[in-house]
Amino acid sequence: MAPEPLTAEELAQLPTVLDPPAAGRLLGIGRTSTYTLLATGQFPAPAFKAGRRWRIPTAGVCRLLGLTYPPDATDKED
Repeated sequence: MAPEPLTAEELAQLPTVLDPPAAGRLLGIGRTSTYTLLATGQFPAPAFKAGRRWRIPTAGVCRLLGLTYPPDATDKED
């Protein structure tokens, strides 16, 4: 069963930068595969290392998924 898509509220609650497990979950990629893709430069979204830790900007992951981040205030339902 496919996971439910993110709601606008859930999207708004995401941090600006994700850790690899969180980014992988959003993309449907397992933890080990996520780290392998990062190490080989094949992760499908922009990523960078901060010291020894990988960081993935939420905007890049959302762009890959066809979502706008941060969500527009005008997109809210009345």
